[in-house]
Amino acid sequence: MLGELMMAINNGLAEYSGLISLGLVLMNVVLVATIVQMRVSALRRQQALVKHVNMSQNSVIDVGERLMGLEKRLLQLNKEQRELGDSQIELCFSRARTMLDQGLSDETIAANSGLSMAEVSLLKMVQTQSQQSQSRHTSEALAS
Repeated sequence: MLGELMMAINNGLAEYSGLISLGLVLMNVVLVATIVQMRVSALRRQQALVKHVNMSQNSVIDVGERLMGLEKRLLQLNKEQRELGDSQIELCFSRARTMLDQGLSDETIAANSGLSMAEVSLLKMVQTQSQQSQSRHTSEALAS
């Protein structure tokens, strides 16, 4: 009887052993499938991040190129403005000298030339000194 009992136990264990093996195989399949799914999901997230980074880099490059273009244009406009400003100043002083030669008042010259009263007064003083200096040189030349 002991032999029969041992044989029944061995048969039962053999039966359970097959089920246990099958269960372990199924668990391994589920585990592998889960790992594959996680890797695929991680790969998709990584690809999305790479795409986002590439788009961001392109945007930064575009902004940088536009900024460089604007800086170049600003430098060109500054140069043009300086050139215009210089010629405008020359024109203002030229008009003021002409009006001084015509004997117009300081107020009229300031109002029509774009110069301030102080600039007109200074120009008048410089022109007067220049004329006096020329008169002296002419007198000295005639006296010699």
